Amino acid sequence: MIAIAVYGLFMAGLGVYSSRRVESQEDYLVAGRKLPLWLAWGTLLATWFGAGTIIGASEAAREEGVRGTLLDPFASGLALILAKLQTGRALG
Repeated sequence: MIAIAVYGLFMAGLGVYSSRRVESQEDYLVAGRKLPLWLAWGTLLATWFGAGTIIGASEAAREEGVRGTLLDPFASGLALILAKLQTGRALG
């Protein structure tokens, strides 16, 4: 419980700090064009992967009920591990 509270306070502090640095909508959307490529790529992948997981889970729940969503976290995690292993081979 303490770890969750510390994490929550850290995220709130980071949000307050970041909100003071954002001056326009463009700053918010593209981080003032100062975001490194690797971080921009990571956030784009996380957004895409998260949205796909949520949409896939809701579709499985609609078709099969709650039982249809039981394996979604495991499949999503396995997909991330396999993607990392494949990317690691391609770069190494």
